[in-house]
Amino acid sequence: MDPIRLLLGADDAYAMQMTVSAHSALYHLDCSKPVELHILDGGISAENRLRSESVLRSAHPKVDLYWRLADLQNFNGLNFGIYSASAMIRLLTPWIFPDLDGRLLYLDSDVVVTDDISQLWQIELGDFPVWAVINGEAEQFANDIAGKFAEVTGSEDARYFNSGVLLINLCEWQHQKISEKALNFLRTHSEELSFPDQDALNAVIAGNWGALPPRWNKQVIRIGQPESASVRDRGITHYTSYKPWNRDYTWRCNETFFHAYM
Repeated sequence: MDPIRLLLGADDAYAMQMTVSAHSALYHLDCSKPVELHILDGGISAENRLRSESVLRSAHPKVDLYWRLADLQNFNGLNFGIYSASAMIRLLTPWIFPDLDGRLLYLDSDVVVTDDISQLWQIELGDFPVWAVINGEAEQFANDIAGKFAEVTGSEDARYFNSGVLLINLCEWQHQKISEKALNFLRTHSEELSFPDQDALNAVIAGNWGALPPRWNKQVIRIGQPESASVRDRGITHYTSYKPWNRDYTWRCNETFFHAYM
């Protein structure tokens, strides 16, 4: 049986949040499924790494945990705006898994999983390098990518996805050189991008991605979204704008995070 492969990454500032995200995924995963958890270390202290490892090894009976040092030199000279270099970690995928095919689920460190992610292993991936959930409004790709960068060509119905939850088709991701193209795009346009890695991935994939059901990346963007949705309607809650560990977050969705944290 092929393992469920998960990839997360963080620096020391997000070590706790990354651990909560990873633990929530393992906790809800079918206990009979073998799972590989790969963590890209973008500068996590030895103390926080030990804490994280203790929590994660106890979360699932068949977990193999792999710590991998993130080579952030790939991002030298790029402008990340308000983000750190560790936010670009998903772009290192082909150098972490150069000889593997199959699929890999990447999770940001501001998500909480509340359902069994092994369901995503039932999806036929086809030729898409990635499966994801739409971000924002339907016209965002036309306005934010195609309308700003003349070299980007996509179909008229191309959509803009959120990169916080990515079901990666490893063979196609590497065959289509997604990371290399995204890094080249960043080297040219990083000063112009609002969300560096997300914009770059959307530019080079240009609508050639599979759409996951929205419940697998239910984005908390503003009050009422998804405050009105029950936990049963969400497989993954993603705190894209407002973070529940901050004191000024007072909405009901913080219950999902703190339940996972406890």
